Amino acid sequence: MKRMGTTEITSLVMTTALLSMAACSSGTPTNPGATTSCVTDGGTSACAGPDASVKPIVLPGINPMAIAPTIDGTRVLVSFAGAPGASSGGLSSRECNSGIQAISAATKQSIGTAPTETASVSGDAGSTVTVGWYSSIAVASATKGYAIANDSSFSGSAIYRFDPMSGANVTAVTLSPARNGCTMGELAIDADGGRLFATCSFFSGGFQIGVLSVNTTTDTETASEFITTSKNPQSVAVFPADGGTLLIAMTDNSIGSLGRVTLGASLGTLSLATSTIGLDPVVRVVSSGTTTHAIVLNRNGMSGGTGTNSVQFLDPANNFETAKITGTTNNKDFSTGQGSNPVDVVAGSASEIWVSLLNVPDGGLIAMNTTSGAVTKSIDLVSFGCSGNLPRANAMAVVGDRIWVTLQNSNASFSGYGLGKIVLLNPTTGTLEAAP
Repeated sequence: MKRMGTTEITSLVMTTALLSMAACSSGTPTNPGATTSCVTDGGTSACAGPDASVKPIVLPGINPMAIAPTIDGTRVLVSFAGAPGASSGGLSSRECNSGIQAISAATKQSIGTAPTETASVSGDAGSTVTVGWYSSIAVASATKGYAIANDSSFSGSAIYRFDPMSGANVTAVTLSPARNGCTMGELAIDADGGRLFATCSFFSGGFQIGVLSVNTTTDTETASEFITTSKNPQSVAVFPADGGTLLIAMTDNSIGSLGRVTLGASLGTLSLATSTIGLDPVVRVVSSGTTTHAIVLNRNGMSGGTGTNSVQFLDPANNFETAKITGTTNNKDFSTGQGSNPVDVVAGSASEIWVSLLNVPDGGLIAMNTTSGAVTKSIDLVSFGCSGNLPRANAMAVVGDRIWVTLQNSNASFSGYGLGKIVLLNPTTGTLEAAP
């Protein structure tokens, strides 16, 4: 699946237990431990990397889009957006190939019991959402997580609370009727876990766009806290210092803007940074050593690929304007290469971050010095593509002392996919390790 923009915002859902792939023949989930789905990978080949001994984790789903560990770090949740392909049993192609899996951090194998999944769920103040594809997830505590279910036709969404360890206790969040038809994308939890934020965009005019706020005690949207934005919001993140600041990356598909909202007993007023960001931005907050970084990844953009392809550091001490390289007036906005498409970032060490590149050479990883922007390490993942597909490094998560990197495993035109994969990165040595 190609990287999604404002008009293709990603989301995810949990229903009972931990969502697994829907079986195309019967409309019921497969065993979470099985490496089968509606689109196969030409068998069960793991497609090793440059070193034949470095085998990835082969996932039982198509097109992994998000990854998040549980609070105790024993499980890693992976969501799948599905892909165009086979459909049967009344399920669309996305329903057929999408879902969520829990992977054991110890054994690197899928775990959990097969849940039940319905083709339609309640959402958008009583409307029906035909569950079609999944992505962003927020784990708030050991017993509470949140996820989004998006309609196959991009015409609505629902938010669910669930138990991230068992997948049980699924409850639909109550949303304002004004959200009917809203397609929600990324989720973010504030510093004390009391509020959940979700981006809200519409595919037709005349609707309110912005960021909605959910009270996590009542699992109900606080309609009075809806943050109206002038551009479509693509991404949200919470910078935790000084009570917290909600950062909103938004775009009108020609230029991006960064919004800031101070968090507290009541929400502050939305203000905009004066610094320019790319036309296809996402915002991330990562901790590297004792420093917490606010970063905008300026992606490659949708059709035409006119994005700036860079890692842009923000300065929390200067209202999250673009940071300056120490001792200079130069911006800390570092290119990752034309067309590289940086899509995610995590901390590697006290002075280093790792960035996943969806397109270079056909999915790779780079380590970047947080002061100078110098690329200190790089990993070519091209040999992890299977059956003529490209690996396409996507979402990442730090799990213990390793970085888990999802691979989309798609063809050049994003029209065909094999089973998703995860490679394990040792950030200290800059090398990949074999899954058990």
